[in-house]
Order: sequence, then C-alpha cells, then structure tokens
Amino acid sequence: MKNLFPLFLVAFLGLAHTASAQNIAINTDGSLPDASAMLDISSTGKGFLAPRMTTTQQNAILLPAKGLLIFNITNNIFKVNTGTATSPFWSTLNASDNNWLVTGNAETSSASNFLGTVDNVSLRFISNNTERMVIDSTGNVGIGNTNPNSTLSVTGSQSASLKSVMGSYTFLNTDFVVINTGGAATWTLPAASSCAGRVYRLINHGTLLTMITLSEAVMIESANSSVTLSSARNVNTYEIISDGFLWRKMN
Repeated sequence: MKNLFPLFLVAFLGLAHTASAQNIAINTDGSLPDASAMLDISSTGKGFLAPRMTTTQQNAILLPAKGLLIFNITNNIFKVNTGTATSPFWSTLNASDNNWLVTGNAETSSASNFLGTVDNVSLRFISNNTERMVIDSTGNVGIGNTNPNSTLSVTGSQSASLKSVMGSYTFLNTDFVVINTGGAATWTLPAASSCAGRVYRLINHGTLLTMITLSEAVMIESANSSVTLSSARNVNTYEIISDGFLWRKMN
C-alpha cells in the first residue's frame, strides 16, 4: 500500500483541482469552485466529454438515475433520463435553436425542418391531457378517435362552410354549401379542369320556380347534363364534384 501512495499523490495533483468543503473544481488555474456547483469544470481549450453509447447500451443501463446524461451515438444526440430508475424515459436534450418553440420559429426550411416522426411511430396531438388527433404511421388521420381506419376518420360533429346569397354569385375555393334565398340569378362555377376533386353543394331555396343558371354544365347522368337548378321541391339541390374535366352530380 505504501508503494502506491506516491502514484496516487501524483495523479491527485495532476488533476490540478481545488476542493472546497463539499464542492470540487477541476481547472488549470487553481480557481475555486462556484458555491452553487458540486462539480465545477472550467477550461479554455478543452470540453466535457460525456459517456458515449448506442441505444442498446443506453437501454441496458441498470437502474439509471433520474437526470442521468449520456451521448447516444446511434442517433448522435444527448439523452437524459427524465423518468425514474425503475421506469426510465430517455428524453432528447437538444440545442434551443433546434427546438420547436411554443412562440413560433423563424428561419426554418421547408426542405429540412418539419413537425413529425422519422420512425414507424404515430404523431399524436393532445389538449387538456386528452388526445384529439392522430396521424398514424401509415398516414391515416383520425380526429376524435385514436385508431383511424381511413385516410381521414372523423368521430363527432362536423361543420361546413355555408353561404347564403341573393342574386348572382361567383364560387370561391373556400365555398362548400351555397344557398340561394333570392330570385333568379347566374352562378359562376370555376372550370372543372382547374379543381379536380372539389365538391360543392348547391341549394336553390329562392322564390317559387326560381331558376339558377350555372356557368358550367353539370352531368346529371350519362349523356344528360343541365345548366339550371330549379327551386322546385325535390330537385332544388345539387351536390357536384369535379372530375378534372366535367362537373358531375353526385346525389
């Protein structure tokens, strides 16, 4: 044991550290540690090198303490355990300029910055601690449900754009339901070729036998089209869709 003492002393002094009460400073200038720190490391030419390991090695740490910090070389990011020793949760420790801020971000690039996941995991949106929407790993979107079975799956009531007009009107790309409550008029639809897949619902609740003249013909059935919409009962509603060439009646 006596033979090891000189070696221990040299190693101890080689750290060029200063101990004060319960905190320690490691530096090259002999400065005292900051009173608020248990360990105060300072240098103008070297950095702090955290333990480096793969995700597998990270997850194999036995009972990792809350606050334990490592550098994950699988993903090249710092990870810190924000869970408990028995139920660890490894959170990413990012630089602030790479985070999405609750006050908004600037100088982003639509080519490289995004909100989402890069693995086979769904993206979930929560408010008041309740899940409201999910984009699952296959691309299906669920609103009001957690397991969408279609491209868009909505559970709950829905609201649509509704506009009442009296007289002639030109349809906008923000319209959906348009109701005539006046007299005869002309409604101008966009060219079907400009909005493939768009749906409008046209309702004529004008005065008796009022006719709405449409700027574009609507295919009612094969080889049968119409450019008018009557206010007569049972024939006063068209729900139409553009197929990219023609407007077609759906209902």
